[in-house]
Order: sequence, then C-alpha cells, then structure tokens
Amino acid sequence: MNKKIIGIFILIHFLSLSILCNATLITNSDPESPEIPTITGPSTGEIDQKYYYNISTTDPQNDDIHFIIICSDCPAAIFKSEWFKSGETLKYNHCWCCFYQKSNPFKIYAKAIDNKGYESGY
Repeated sequence: MNKKIIGIFILIHFLSLSILCNATLITNSDPESPEIPTITGPSTGEIDQKYYYNISTTDPQNDDIHFIIICSDCPAAIFKSEWFKSGETLKYNHCWCCFYQKSNPFKIYAKAIDNKGYESGY
C-alpha cells in the first residue's frame, strides 16, 4: 500500500515539474484571454518564513478572473483563488518549505482564467 502511495506521489511530482518547466513557454493564444499575471514580491528568501506577493492582471473584455498559482517549492500543491474583477490585486502569502526545493531562487507561477474560460499564459 505504501509503495503505491509513494509511486503516485512521485508521478504527481514529475508531472508538476513538467508543468513548471514548460510554464514559461505558455503564452496567450486568444485575443479574449486575460493578460499574463504580474507578480511582485521577493524571489529569494529563507525556509519557513512567510513572504507576501501581489498578483494582478487585466482582461480585455473586463471579465471577472481567478488565478491558478504554483510555487516551485511544492509544485504538486496548486492554489486556486476566488474571483476578482479585472485589474484587482490578489494579496497572496507563501511560506517556503524545503520539501522539493532547498535553495533560492524560489518561483511563483500564476495564470488567470476569466469567467468565460479563457486562460492567460504563465
């Protein structure tokens, strides 16, 4: 039983890393897609310290959006935000752990999805 759980966990880990490795290659493919989110906050930090980030974007049609966020220290844990108005800022905090990544720089990837299903790139 434990070997199955570990195997599934490893598979999820590699799939998540694959998403992160390709994340910078994804761009907006439709003119109705939200812009790629802007993330402000520290890219380096200490393990077990909480850091704060602002994430925002706009949608060309002013549709409501939500964010999907992946952090490089634990790519299997994907955060989905509540809905925001186009241009509003998500205040996001993250405490870096050493589960997958033990050193800087840490990265946060975010994409926006509007209420019609159009997605930005990362």
